[in-house]
Amino acid sequence: MSARMWAINPIQWFATPDGWLDPTSGPELPALLEEIKRAGFDAMHAAAPGGMAAGEYAELLAQANVRPAPGYMTVLHDDGNESALSNSDDLKRAAATHAELGLSDMFVALKMHRDHPRVAEHAGQGYLADHARLSRLVELFARAADCVVTEGVRPLLHPHVGTWIETESETRYILDHVPLEAMGFGPDLGHLTWSGADIPSLLHTYADRIGAVHIKDINLSVLESCRRASAPYRATVTQGLWAPPGKGGLPLAEYLSALSADKPVWLISEVDWVAEDPFSAARASAEWFQSYCGGRT
Repeated sequence: MSARMWAINPIQWFATPDGWLDPTSGPELPALLEEIKRAGFDAMHAAAPGGMAAGEYAELLAQANVRPAPGYMTVLHDDGNESALSNSDDLKRAAATHAELGLSDMFVALKMHRDHPRVAEHAGQGYLADHARLSRLVELFARAADCVVTEGVRPLLHPHVGTWIETESETRYILDHVPLEAMGFGPDLGHLTWSGADIPSLLHTYADRIGAVHIKDINLSVLESCRRASAPYRATVTQGLWAPPGKGGLPLAEYLSALSADKPVWLISEVDWVAEDPFSAARASAEWFQSYCGGRT
């Protein structure tokens, strides 16, 4: 295929032994940039540390010779009212930072919580699905999209296991009801597989809206055993669900063939949790991207 832009979300450096994340636990930014560069990546998803100005962040990236790629922002609602956006200022600031970094897209997703029913029970199965809730979430994401678009950035809906937008049907509902001009699509091939989505169909239907994709692989035997047990989120993760691209059983290249080779799309390695050391997982991911995309970013 023709060359694509590819990057890493270095999430594995912040993973905790219980299958969760601690954003305060990883290396400082300069050391992290050195690690991902050494692993073979020339781009990283944008995530300026709290309080750091976009210009200072851009300078640190430039010093490390690392490009920014679309980052990730969670959409929050008020308790008991899923259509009431409660972090509009944070979304605007994140979008403004993306714009200043020269990025045109940003992932947006619902925030995960340890006690969420889809985290604590029956992960990846559309547990407690509710059409009325989805209708309220359409309103929530329409408001969130307004905040991002006004800063000159397109929000990309990012379905995620452990949230109320987890399954293929939930993903399609939001995309079909939030206007095309207001929201793109930023799928995660691993999370959509976990929830049982028909990935080729989903990517084909919304190919024109896809601006970035999270790439990870899956150990299919772990997925099947945890599905049979209706296992919770963290237990599934710590059983060894995730793998670097090419180290699991997903036909990633086949899935990505649904994307137009002529349309700019960021492909971003995101291996949420690995038992091995983070650098080894990053290096394996970079090797897959070098083989699939050709060369470095």
